Amino acid sequence: MCCILDIFVQIASFFIGLLVQVWTYIWSSWSSGEIIFAERVEERGMATSTISQSASPSDFDDCACLDDKYINKYMNLITIRSGNNVYVFDTFFFTALSEKGYSRVHRWTKNIDIFSKQKLMIPIYIKEENCWCLVLIDMTKNVLKYYDKSGKYDPKHIRLIVKYLKLEHVMRKGEFLKTQFTESPIKIFNSDVGILDCGLFICVIAEHLSRNARLLFTLKDMRRFHKQILCDLTCDSITCLNSSYTTNSTNTK
Repeated sequence: MCCILDIFVQIASFFIGLLVQVWTYIWSSWSSGEIIFAERVEERGMATSTISQSASPSDFDDCACLDDKYINKYMNLITIRSGNNVYVFDTFFFTALSEKGYSRVHRWTKNIDIFSKQKLMIPIYIKEENCWCLVLIDMTKNVLKYYDKSGKYDPKHIRLIVKYLKLEHVMRKGEFLKTQFTESPIKIFNSDVGILDCGLFICVIAEHLSRNARLLFTLKDMRRFHKQILCDLTCDSITCLNSSYTTNSTNTK
């Protein structure tokens, strides 16, 4: 009886100690402003993943910009094709995290071990500029890369994502994340990209990154990529977005 009581006390002490550590970490981060618990801002009319995944072929037209409905379904196709190596978050994830904090999104990955993935990708909608960017978390190289069509970079986005990863690791694994990430803003195009659809841009980037393809495409490839992505969405399957540079190089060999 005494042995059973001792074991119970040890187990209880362990979980109490862990709970104290977690709340100490959360409180210190919140007090220093590192974790954002903001009030809900006005809705921007984004569809949720439930609506996006039910999109039918007739929803996709040749002239449309790729909004969250298109992006969500395409990113889901990337995740499915990649097996257990890559996970792409919902387009509404980062907005929910930044507006409501970790408590709003901690259940979104309750059945997914994101730390077992090689790569994580998070689409980010920037309301002030009405555009999209993409953050790659390369777990094999401990690096975060920020992809924006204009080459811009917002370190606040990266800091928030790192805080999310730390809290998620504590809650799922029961220990603090020891990984130190390096940050790297990436610029793809040197010419004017004002006419380029940013939704199309992050879809093309995500497709290449998911299969470790080199980013050799140019602005001239984007119209063809747009048609190919719409075709993939209609067929509910995904194909490789090969640039004209890659195709020409292959043909000359």
